[in-house]
Amino acid sequence: PGDVQVLESLRRRREVLCEALARAGLSIAGQRPRAGGFLLARLPEDIDEADYVAALASHGILADAGSSLGSPGCIRLSFAERFDALEDSAPCFAQVVREVRRGERRTPRPVEQQLGEHQQQQQQQQQ
Repeated sequence: PGDVQVLESLRRRREVLCEALARAGLSIAGQRPRAGGFLLARLPEDIDEADYVAALASHGILADAGSSLGSPGCIRLSFAERFDALEDSAPCFAQVVREVRRGERRTPRPVEQQLGEHQQQQQQQQQ
């Protein structure tokens, strides 16, 4: 039963992320993953992956550029995050598309700051 719950939780998280990406104009590269906790999303042709990854980071969302994984024009995202974190980040994907298209630059938050915020949230949830 525990494995079924974990798989169902990952499925729900994957769907939240896939829906947010679709609303932003991104598509899933290949088939939707049925296992694991990552997916590859194909960016619109007019969006530079390095700019998109940097802009996501400025919103506290970490992604890998697809070029570094042999999939140019894509980004890799994890859907193994907390469900509420995925829901909260959902509007950012479309917002970042708009920012990149307008050429807006935001200062990325340091990874250490993002990790510290994540740890604080986890501690608050445990209390």
